Amino acid sequence: MRSRPAAAAVALVAACSTPRTPPAPAPAATEAPAPPARVAWSLTWRGAPIGGAWERDAGPRFERREQVVVRRGDDLVVSDLTITIERDARGQAVAIGVTRWQDGPVLDGTAVLDASGGWRVEVEGEAPLSLPPAVPFELALRDAAGAREHHGAVILAGWGFAVAQLDLVPAPGGDHHVARLAIGGRRMEATVRYDDDGAIAAIAGGDGVVAHRAALDADLRPANPPEVVDGNAIAVEGGGRSVLALLDATAPRPPALPGQRVASATWEITLDASAPGELAPAAPGPDRTGTIAILVQRVADEVADDLGATAATAGAARSATHGDCTTHALRFAALAADADIDARVVTGLRLDGGALVRHRWNVAWTGSRWITVDPTWAEAPAAPMLVGLAVHGARAADLAAADATVFDGLGTRATIR
Repeated sequence: MRSRPAAAAVALVAACSTPRTPPAPAPAATEAPAPPARVAWSLTWRGAPIGGAWERDAGPRFERREQVVVRRGDDLVVSDLTITIERDARGQAVAIGVTRWQDGPVLDGTAVLDASGGWRVEVEGEAPLSLPPAVPFELALRDAAGAREHHGAVILAGWGFAVAQLDLVPAPGGDHHVARLAIGGRRMEATVRYDDDGAIAAIAGGDGVVAHRAALDADLRPANPPEVVDGNAIAVEGGGRSVLALLDATAPRPPALPGQRVASATWEITLDASAPGELAPAAPGPDRTGTIAILVQRVADEVADDLGATAATAGAARSATHGDCTTHALRFAALAADADIDARVVTGLRLDGGALVRHRWNVAWTGSRWITVDPTWAEAPAAPMLVGLAVHGARAADLAAADATVFDGLGTRATIR
């Protein structure tokens, strides 16, 4: 189906909407061994093997590799991620590189420490930017084995160099740590267990992805990769078309966007094409409704639907000839920017028959109001079948943060009347 989205972000710290609790008192400091130079982990999603991760610490150079294999519909998708971290003589990280391959490079970037202690980031397909001081996430987790905890900003290279606040603390009882990440106004939580030699033994979070330490020579290629599109869908009961309720959702309620009205006290959404939403207005100007519709149709015509291909940046989406809903949404955002139309990306769900499936689309400013458009389905304005969970920018970091934060806590049951 055309509305089916990218696979769930495979991140070792997973989404969780639970409130932040004060850190538990750290136990008395003990002499902890330095983590081993080489470690491997098997990765599973909801109990099904999806690949592996490997780390090698050679002092001046740290390297992490991941390979994840899943099915999206009928397509087999293989994603290879490599993160490298260069240290200076004092052991401080001074350069970070990231490359993700999925039938070709889909994310390629570097971050270099600048004179202020922040990071100068360049990602292919995006404008350069500067980020505040932050510790590479991989090193923060690794070093916490000896320090017992970590508090401060971290940079997540695998997320397109997103910056988040990490609080990693021993849990009461001392048998594991709790990692809490705060990013984009949302929080994520994971359980981290360390082995006696200082290496991470296991990480488990709310997105269903679990990493378990494995032998260095283990064959971690999954024999039967799981299907993640239908696997992430939420079944919908009822014969109506307008009032949607997620029955066991614990996540924060979504924003009121064009096409959806959100109840004030329950997880209930009215799908109504006339709903204006509550986004802050952009600058007034001449009516661009016709141009927006032309651009939506252009994206639908130029980008063939393909669940097995995704663009991680707007630059990559510009040249894509086929791709998933993320590719379509990024392509529209890029063309809208060329036309001086204010547009944003939306991450959420689309009603697809008897299920809610993960999806991406856009909101665009006509000059007097915001409208919802769905370039994957060539809809401008979009049919009232969408539930937007987050509105954000088109950078790779924005996409990754949304994937990791907005889908946890939605529950498994929904009705529509």
